[in-house]
Amino acid sequence: MTSQYFLKKNVKIEPLVNRWHANPWLVYPPTAAYLMRHHLEIMTSFVKHAALHEKAAASRKIRGGPFVQGLNAQDVPAMGALIETTRRDGAHLFGLADDLDALGATLGAADGHSLVPFYEQVPPRLRGMVELAYQAGNRAYARLMEGLYYDAYDTSALQSFALAPLWDDSRPFCLSTPRLDTSDDVLLDIPFADPLAVALTASRRNGLTPAQFEALLDRRSKGTRADAVAALFSDTAPPRGAADAHEPRVRYFGHACVLVQTGSENLLFDPLISYPFPGQSPRFTFDDLPDVIDYVVITHSHHDHFVLETLLQIRDRVKTIVVPQNTHGQLMDPSLKHTAHALGFENVIMMSEFDTLELGGGKLHAVPFLGEHGDLDIRSKLGFLVEAGDRRVLMVADSNNLDDRLYEHVRRRYGKVDLLFIGMECEGAPVSWLYGPMLDTKLARSMDDSRRLNGSGSSAGFRLAEIVGADRVFIYAMAQEPWLTFISSLEYDESSFAMREARKMIAACEQAGIDACLLNGCVDIALGAR
Repeated sequence: MTSQYFLKKNVKIEPLVNRWHANPWLVYPPTAAYLMRHHLEIMTSFVKHAALHEKAAASRKIRGGPFVQGLNAQDVPAMGALIETTRRDGAHLFGLADDLDALGATLGAADGHSLVPFYEQVPPRLRGMVELAYQAGNRAYARLMEGLYYDAYDTSALQSFALAPLWDDSRPFCLSTPRLDTSDDVLLDIPFADPLAVALTASRRNGLTPAQFEALLDRRSKGTRADAVAALFSDTAPPRGAADAHEPRVRYFGHACVLVQTGSENLLFDPLISYPFPGQSPRFTFDDLPDVIDYVVITHSHHDHFVLETLLQIRDRVKTIVVPQNTHGQLMDPSLKHTAHALGFENVIMMSEFDTLELGGGKLHAVPFLGEHGDLDIRSKLGFLVEAGDRRVLMVADSNNLDDRLYEHVRRRYGKVDLLFIGMECEGAPVSWLYGPMLDTKLARSMDDSRRLNGSGSSAGFRLAEIVGADRVFIYAMAQEPWLTFISSLEYDESSFAMREARKMIAACEQAGIDACLLNGCVDIALGAR
């Protein structure tokens, strides 16, 4: 009898909410309610127009649109079954969305006078869970008391995992396609914070006991065979994690995932880790992470930066997770601290602009993050500056340099920067692409097109690099790596606007004597003393 069951290295562990790829907004109940409404629309459209979805999904031009990928007319019955399950199991969330809509409509009648009379009109299920207030301009809104919604509208019963061996990087786009019970994936109905889920997500390194494995079999969904589960495991223990760096270094794992090792602490930014498989392109995987990650640092809540699939699999080695402070009680800007707690992370630190976290071997400074959120009042976004000895590394993620003066303030406060990591997704999607399901009114086309999720272009990026005095510039977070296709709709080629802008940025930096490059894949960067 096998004494321990180790999950094979090439097996994905994909967290799901109602059979859709899990992201932070599907964990927080109010945002989950609106996204599940949107999912119903996509699934219903597929049932009615499966051939249209199949044709649209094959087009690169509209990749990322609301078209189901990898399914066809034969999958219509299974999709119909998921629709019925969604309506039944998500009824409490759909009721929540209806109540929030009704409250918003009621507050539309507020004209600047006292809001006290409106408390009597709060839907019964929301009583004691909102505060009514005015924003500047006398626009009334309801501030949601976020912690209470996790209690009253728990989504854990909708949570599960899809496991499957990966032999290449191709996976359906996560925002448009659910995992059906008829798929080849092993589906396990386990909430994310359940002790069995904690054991499962750590089972590559620690293995499962026979009792835990039997418990896992008891959680498989209808139609998942026991031998299919067993085939994903081995009785051979894998090698342990990569040795900690004794000298400061930076290790690039792809997209916006960067490991900064100060020599005394390990800080992992926006974790998104690839799985290994035979014949893969060069990459770092979970095996290349240190055994202990002192801090996971999240720059913002977008699904390619706050990646639940990776976070849950490194949960056992993370001491503390650092997240940006949100706008309290605003629907589209939920607390990432509450989300992290709901995922089973115990030690969570929230930082605001210009906060400093003291490290054993340096400091972590929070830097303002402008733009990239469609002009919405979303504050759970930060850049970060790491001081390691006498070296400084600035990560600005997808920040758009909308005002040079901001980085003049950053330079004055913290000094010259050695390494700058900057994203240049400078032709982002319209704001409705990501936030549309949660907007209370549909935007006019011209408004939507003008409010894009843009990062810095070459001119703004170069000015930023010059102002902070960067010696080296790394353009990152461009979703170029092949393992990003399931989580990003971007497919750049050399003629793409963002790639042209990246080349302009590199040329401008080189002309100014600044070393610059576009990152893709995996890179080790020494961070020695000056």
